[in-house]
Amino acid sequence: MTLRPLLPRIASFLLLAAWVAPAAAAERIPVIYDSDTGDDIDDTWALVMMLKSPQLDVKLISTDCHKANARAKIQAKLLSVAGRTDVPIGLGPGPQGSTRQDEWTKDFDLKQYPGKVHKDGVQAIIDTIHASKKPSRWGWRTPLPHESELN
Repeated sequence: MTLRPLLPRIASFLLLAAWVAPAAAAERIPVIYDSDTGDDIDDTWALVMMLKSPQLDVKLISTDCHKANARAKIQAKLLSVAGRTDVPIGLGPGPQGSTRQDEWTKDFDLKQYPGKVHKDGVQAIIDTIHASKKPSRWGWRTPLPHESELN
């Protein structure tokens, strides 16, 4: 596998990193991360980088539509390993399926996740935005498949 297909995502992440780098630690930026985790490794790497960033405050991770449970299992196991079960997960709409990272989560039951798992990820995004004390900033490289449900 070449890195060429991942270059736009890597470039987007680097631009995001450069954008938040000047922020002071006291000015942590609230983040809602909507992801299609599991198809490629880039979303998993991005999540780890966000969790480790002192500039970012991850408020919610939501799964892209399709394969929501498989994607959430990856996110929940990663958050558990990272000691970040304070981060809630929102399930996206759509049919179930498998991902390329299912081997890693085959022994992990989503019910084991001690954090909150919202069955309605779209509503969780809306609630998280409304609960934020800071103005929300949104940015994504491609349209969210369930973006229309946020209006």
